[in-house]
Amino acid sequence: MATAPALPPAPAESLPAWVLEAVKYMRSLDLGQDWMDLVDTWLTLERKLAFGVVTGVKMKLTTQFRPPQVADWMQRHRPYTEAAATITDVDEFGDATMKWWRQIQPLWRQGDDKLPLAIYTPPENESWDVLAQGGPTGLLLLMVVLGWWGSKPNTPSQEWRDVVSDAKKSFESVSHSYVGQGDSALSSRNKRRKKNSTDEGTGK
Repeated sequence: MATAPALPPAPAESLPAWVLEAVKYMRSLDLGQDWMDLVDTWLTLERKLAFGVVTGVKMKLTTQFRPPQVADWMQRHRPYTEAAATITDVDEFGDATMKWWRQIQPLWRQGDDKLPLAIYTPPENESWDVLAQGGPTGLLLLMVVLGWWGSKPNTPSQEWRDVVSDAKKSFESVSHSYVGQGDSALSSRNKRRKKNSTDEGTGK
């Protein structure tokens, strides 16, 4: 009996260059297991969001209340180095990060405290669309900011840990909402956004 030819090894997952670079940086940070779990959860979510590459969908987090260091980092071609961001006041930067984290949430989750409301299942007729932003201008930016904050002296603080925990639970819920739906779900999301914008413009 002829011996069956050996099967070639399964090809490694093809990830965009910006993802590989980001993951390498994130995993190089000595921020504990909770951080590593968040990195893995973010990567899973990015896959569900097609790494931000979906026809007709522009993925981008709001820049309102975003720490100014992010824009500077992007203008300098996104260096993943220790001097990537100039942070002179860690507490102030942490407060700004928490404010931005709350701002990028759906309205049903924002609340009035430093952290968003601890609600991880969208209410009826609501969704995670506002937060479900993949790609280089999406949740990657939040992850980078959390990496900067957690790496500064006298951190990780409890507030940092709280945001990491909250982000992980949120990412898991967003990811589950797109299970098995792929590109069609993201396209449907974009249609909902356009409809909502039209309704707001016409006062409906």
